[in-house]
Amino acid sequence: MRTAFYFDEDVAYSRPLTDTPDANVMRAIVAAVPNHRLHVYILRGTLGYEVVAQTRDRLDAIVEHLLGIRQPAWTSFTPASLRSALQNHSVTAFVVRGLLAKDSRSIDAALRESSGYLGAIQVQPGELCWLLYDSSLPPIYRILGDELRMIYHDYQAQIEDDRDHAQFDKWNRSGIFATVTWEDIGLQGTIFDPYDTADHARITGASEELVSDQLAQVVDEIMLRVAKIEPRLVRQLHGALSSFDTLNTADSLAHVSLSCRRLLERLADALFPARDEKVNSCEVGQKQYLNRLRAYIQET
Repeated sequence: MRTAFYFDEDVAYSRPLTDTPDANVMRAIVAAVPNHRLHVYILRGTLGYEVVAQTRDRLDAIVEHLLGIRQPAWTSFTPASLRSALQNHSVTAFVVRGLLAKDSRSIDAALRESSGYLGAIQVQPGELCWLLYDSSLPPIYRILGDELRMIYHDYQAQIEDDRDHAQFDKWNRSGIFATVTWEDIGLQGTIFDPYDTADHARITGASEELVSDQLAQVVDEIMLRVAKIEPRLVRQLHGALSSFDTLNTADSLAHVSLSCRRLLERLADALFPARDEKVNSCEVGQKQYLNRLRAYIQET
């Protein structure tokens, strides 16, 4: 999921002695996303005035598209407040890729106290969002666990190093991340990038929808079959996934592993009860739950 967090640029950057939106966004992301699954890619910049201005007569259509013309987008904006943000403010947007919906909600709630914060909206795949975000906002950060990577293009350092070293040092001193490094992304996002096109954006959007739909079907199939085989397995599955979702220590990981093992044991009990005789030369007693699952697969 990609989410755009909007700030009123004139307000958010007007007080030099306070934390910038960058620091507030980073703290909110680190607080919302558990370290074991924290991997986000961030674009940041001012939304192009010319993009909105050329279509000012169709502002309602833009708002409708951003809010979701195929399926509703998650957002903390109302249609009226989103229209006002685009029409009446100079908007700095942080477009964060790699979030879950609940992460976006938590980050949005945390940013409510930040100066100039306007709201958040899920980025819908397609040509308009490519025009508004991907083609006009530069990639700026990648967060991987407790590491912050500041993104740059190799040409910025080849002749005269014009990377933002002051910002790099500031992040090192912030204490938000254990390490801060540079990341070269080559030609990505430059005029030489053959995939930085509206056509590729349409293909990417269609692919995201296909993946989402097909994986959702897999999830539905799993839940239908598990509930039919043994309703108690649903509770076991919930316990394992809930533990993984709140994972923060090695002991928590051990608890998740135990929950998953118990889930597999109960699944084996439901599908292929223990037998005294061997199956394909393998023991299929009570303790050999993996062998019993393999035997079930072979028999069916």
